[in-house]
Amino acid sequence: MLIETRMTDNLVPLMLHFSQVLGPSWQVVLFTMEETWAMPPSVHFQNAIQNERIRVQFLPHDAIVTQWIWVNYFLTRPWIWQQVESASRVLLFQMDSIICSNSNMTGYNGGLSLRNPKMILDILASPSNDFDAKWDPGLFQSYIEDQWYYAKMKELPHAKLPNEDIAKQFSVEQEWYDRPVGYHAPRLYNRKRMDEIWKYCPEVELVNRDNKRLPWESDDSK
Repeated sequence: MLIETRMTDNLVPLMLHFSQVLGPSWQVVLFTMEETWAMPPSVHFQNAIQNERIRVQFLPHDAIVTQWIWVNYFLTRPWIWQQVESASRVLLFQMDSIICSNSNMTGYNGGLSLRNPKMILDILASPSNDFDAKWDPGLFQSYIEDQWYYAKMKELPHAKLPNEDIAKQFSVEQEWYDRPVGYHAPRLYNRKRMDEIWKYCPEVELVNRDNKRLPWESDDSK
């Protein structure tokens, strides 16, 4: 599942890659805005649409998802999870995420993570849902949705959550692991390891090349 409103050059290759590596039992769903969408000329992409390996679904017209902070907020609204409620698990990824075909495994951070939509909807419907009370769009970190969900799931007696050692084998962000399933924002969090990452996961070339810096970094820390 991907939320993206931009028709970037790497959108089609990235979605086709996820579809190929995940296999036919996983449908890749793109949530985008109708006014910005244009069917790509790629025959492979169109075939994937026809074969229902990829699905494009339009977001509500009033959805604000053009900035990370508002995507963070949108993921705590029921609508998006209601669209995928029939799935037992959803793999949520972003344009700066990748899964590696060299991985020998079939989440922890929000950029590349497995989600349980039914459990999420239960949390959102619960009287203990306090996300809006904690969220402040004026703060850089505000209240990050995946951390909030994780804290809420830990309160549930039936939730089965991975420990940190297991989680880092799935998606590498700030916690390093040599052969994960994939990476989130590798050029941001692990730029000094990019040669090592490329040898294991050359598909990393498909992710966004945004020249971002971490908030605590200075210009000379590249």
